[in-house]
Amino acid sequence: MQNSAPDGLPSFFSPSGSINPGDALTAVRTDSHWVDAVTHVSLFVGRDIPDTRQQFEALLRLESDPAHRAVLYAGIARCLNSQMRLVRGAELLGQAWALLDDRSPDCRAFVLLEMVRFLVLAGNWDSARLLLGEVRRLTQSEYLLRLAEYYRLAGRASQGDTSVMTDLERSAEWFLQEGQKASVAAHWRMIAALRRMQGDEAGAEELYTRGLALCGNRELQFCLALLHNDLGLMRFQQDRPVEAHEHFDLALELAEYPYSRIDSLDLKGRCLRDEGRYREAVICLTDALNTALREGTMIIVPALCLYLGECHERLDESAQAGHFYQRAYQSAVELLEHGFPATATRLRAIREHVRFTGEHPVAAERALNPGSAPLGDGGVEQDYSFVLSHTLKEIRTIFQNALLDVTVQRFGTQRESVLRLGIAERTAGNVRRRFRELGTPDPPAAVVEFVSRNLDLGWKEMNRKFDGKVLAWLHAYYRGDRRRMSEELGLSYSHLSALVNRTRQKDADPAEEERQ
Repeated sequence: MQNSAPDGLPSFFSPSGSINPGDALTAVRTDSHWVDAVTHVSLFVGRDIPDTRQQFEALLRLESDPAHRAVLYAGIARCLNSQMRLVRGAELLGQAWALLDDRSPDCRAFVLLEMVRFLVLAGNWDSARLLLGEVRRLTQSEYLLRLAEYYRLAGRASQGDTSVMTDLERSAEWFLQEGQKASVAAHWRMIAALRRMQGDEAGAEELYTRGLALCGNRELQFCLALLHNDLGLMRFQQDRPVEAHEHFDLALELAEYPYSRIDSLDLKGRCLRDEGRYREAVICLTDALNTALREGTMIIVPALCLYLGECHERLDESAQAGHFYQRAYQSAVELLEHGFPATATRLRAIREHVRFTGEHPVAAERALNPGSAPLGDGGVEQDYSFVLSHTLKEIRTIFQNALLDVTVQRFGTQRESVLRLGIAERTAGNVRRRFRELGTPDPPAAVVEFVSRNLDLGWKEMNRKFDGKVLAWLHAYYRGDRRRMSEELGLSYSHLSALVNRTRQKDADPAEEERQ
């Protein structure tokens, strides 16, 4: 029997068949989001679902009923979407929908609710409302109907409708009785936001405190991080910035996966911007942007680039501002072209680019035609913006650690790696030590790509070539202002000038300079 699609099913969910559910499951991080996704599936099917990834994979492999497989697909998609890998999550939901027919109305309702959740995360409330109507038509399951009502209330709450508070409180009580702690925490966060809109700061504070207690000792770590983000924002709006940043830093410590870290860095960066601490804001927002680009979390890129553009404009750095306003505009348009909604922030990214272009035509032209920006081996402009938040010594440490990681993966052991690179074990040990002192940041995508493309080079040649790329990128970024470059890189002007000259000499060894 054919699976009749509801009116308004967005094109996100076209069953392309390009995702293997087993491969998608392998990519899932088994953090507290995973536990929440498994609990959600278990409650729907009325039996325990194994929470280890290997057992879940075995269950998926053995399940022959298409409707049951669709439910398992939706569970994996829920986790992918929670971790903001929305494109893969949407494609997997499309494949789940294609498995269903009209004989499985509850399973269809379950998959549709995961589509609704995706649309909520993407900010597309209009399409979400259409699918919620279809869910209520399909099922008599109390759990699914309660979930559909919760999403409906969440949509109204997101628009500032305080009249839904009583219904949200009743809904939270039901989910609490069912042991759905993550859903309860989400309810309380929404109610707290509405209470704050009414000026009830004490009521909001009480709900946040209850939420922290509910989530236990990192039982639901992602919920704890979100609650600390909310508390940080509340403290900032209460003109208590020191406490605000303490909560943001706690959220960063709790971050289990990249999007959680992006979320906290975004909030912290915006608060620093609003305090007028633009240099510090640039560091936070750049970290968030690099993580988003590396992880493919493109949904947040327009906002981050917009905020970076604003910070650089406040610092009277027109070239940098033009660069980020241009990227904000391009990424916003790309999201709109792929069917994502025209949110207020995305529209503002477009407007600010147009405004800046009119006010600073020369800087905007440079942003469109960077000219001297370094190119990768494939002729594609590389993004080295991660260097803006680090000294040269830190940049080299990040690069050299990535070089060791990639070569170890290729040659099997660090011992073999250092032999192939022609360096001493002590050199590798020093790099690893400095990297640990930096907090073991994830390697930027441009660095990993650079290393992978240049594995035929030795240690000295690789370091020299990378130094040249970084210095060329910064030279273009700062429009040839070497004094500014030297300040940002933690070098004297004479040292920077000598380094620029040495990178053109074949016998230069940046790593040797690091050891001295």
